[in-house]
Amino acid sequence: MSALERVDVVLGLDLSLTRAGIAFIDNADLGWPYARPSLITDVGHAGHDGAPWWKRSRRLLAQARDVATIITDAEQHRRIVHAAIEGHPYGVNMPSAYDRIGLWWAVFGVLDAKGIPVTVVNPQTRAKFITGRSPNGMKPGEHKKLVLSEQRAAWGLDSTRLRNHDQADALGLAHMAALHLGWPLPVEQRRRYVENVALVDWEPQRAAA
Repeated sequence: MSALERVDVVLGLDLSLTRAGIAFIDNADLGWPYARPSLITDVGHAGHDGAPWWKRSRRLLAQARDVATIITDAEQHRRIVHAAIEGHPYGVNMPSAYDRIGLWWAVFGVLDAKGIPVTVVNPQTRAKFITGRSPNGMKPGEHKKLVLSEQRAAWGLDSTRLRNHDQADALGLAHMAALHLGWPLPVEQRRRYVENVALVDWEPQRAAA
């Protein structure tokens, strides 16, 4: 497939150092009546408490590089017309927050350098889009299980295609971008989808040409 024949896709990114979810949805094309997930994957690097600064730096850079490589490889046969990336959950006290923010900005910079329009989605909005519920008040891990089960049911994907909640989050973000663009999708249109897509500022975050 030549560069001129590349299919339009949207990209969803749920970033973390331990396991970042990455999902692409291809637009309806090449004989397909609906947009559909093409690549759903994750990448991560293990860390530990008390790691020295240089190890934390190398972990962050390695993760950013691996995410960037997946995006660049996908561009060989796809044209990324929009990326939806989950925003950092400000106010959440996490030991890795300092490093996660560094990763977030590094990957955002990669998207910006490639000229890919980016939308930042609030974590609560993404959560309600997928499940209809906020994780607030739920037991640790309970909402993550709900995210995974809801996404598998919505898209008809088994555990080999959608392996974990990070992939499910990324697919949800790509789903939001596809709905925003008006792409035909093989999933039931639900009220919570429409309501939460409407809450997002879809003005793409990119430098003026």
